Amino acid sequence: MVKTKNTEQDVRYRLGLKLLELGNIVSEQLDLRTIALPWMRELCTDINEAVHLVILDGDEAVYIEKVESSQAVRLHTRVGKRSDLYIGSRPKLLLAYLPETDWETLLEKNDFY
Repeated sequence: MVKTKNTEQDVRYRLGLKLLELGNIVSEQLDLRTIALPWMRELCTDINEAVHLVILDGDEAVYIEKVESSQAVRLHTRVGKRSDLYIGSRPKLLLAYLPETDWETLLEKNDFY
């Protein structure tokens, strides 16, 4: 990553602006976000609650878009956040619709206690 200038080095390594640029390119290519955003805004207006768009990536949920509500108390999430499928209501929705074979794989890979 240093060779491709994706990191900067002082005393420690940290991610460089090039990775931010690459991330933005990827996010612009997510047509799902473009299609869903007007519906998400309308839903947010109707219910006055935050609306999140979450997709399945392997055995994790990834938040790819959000529309904030005007509520004083909010769930703070960020686009790009990853979560285990058994943590939080949004990832659990994805978990609920997985095929049974995927459930078995998840149960083998994780300790839920």
